[in-house]
Amino acid sequence: MNQLRKRLTYANVMSSIAVFLMLGGATALAASKKINGNRIKAGTIKTGKFAKEAVKTGKIAQQAVTESRIADGAVTTNKLADNAVTESKIADNAVTTNKIANEAVKAEKLAGESVTNTKIAANAVTQGKIAGASVGSPQLKGISVVSATSAKVANGTSIGVTATCPSGQVIAGGFETEGVGADKWAVKRLLRSGNGWRVFGVNESGGESSITAFAYCLAA
Repeated sequence: MNQLRKRLTYANVMSSIAVFLMLGGATALAASKKINGNRIKAGTIKTGKFAKEAVKTGKIAQQAVTESRIADGAVTTNKLADNAVTESKIADNAVTTNKIANEAVKAEKLAGESVTNTKIAANAVTQGKIAGASVGSPQLKGISVVSATSAKVANGTSIGVTATCPSGQVIAGGFETEGVGADKWAVKRLLRSGNGWRVFGVNESGGESSITAFAYCLAA
């Protein structure tokens, strides 16, 4: 005990009290105050220091994640919730042709009457893009049909006849028909001839018969 008293000096006692108060005060300060953004040095908290799923939606302030803070390619398709990107959230002219994947826009994704004449580029609809039998006379405006019938010829005789479109109209195509009743013709050629449609065939009806050519004419 005497030895302890000899070691207790004023300086020793005061330094011990100071250490005790400092430790107790620091603990109290840490318990009573939160660490806010102003107390964190820029660049000290990096991505690798966040626990998995530590930063959730409820902990992100409104408008805190701006476009400039999102790395290129960071937001991929599988990170978007269903129906998250609505029309009101897409900027004007944001979706350009090079941002649309091949075959991404299909018929069922187009609103009714959304593809109008003004939205189709010149020469965009070629013959290869038109389905078979999709364009008939009801779809063509200003179309008329003219015909021409050959003279009657004997069985086995060949003859040709041309149906010609009138002035102000242009030939679009044509077809042929046999004569009346059971008449039968072997058609050898169907072709455009000038501004008309020519049919050439052989009478195989067994008697005298004629053949008729028809031409589709469009307003010029």
